[in-house]
Amino acid sequence: MTKEELLELISNKENQLSRAQVESNSWNKGKYKSSSKATVSKIFVSALEKEIKTLKVKLSESTS
Repeated sequence: MTKEELLELISNKENQLSRAQVESNSWNKGKYKSSSKATVSKIFVSALEKEIKTLKVKLSESTS
């Protein structure tokens, strides 16, 4: 994967993370906080954060 592709992928994932965090915050408030969707949204946000971190490591390794 080229540096440009990694940068674009990271940008897309960060946008996706931003939207997922908003949705997760909504699901984890009020009467929905014990629903399965609230749990899944937390897991999804966590997975995106981990994936972005991994991609940033790959990017730093590819520029070294």
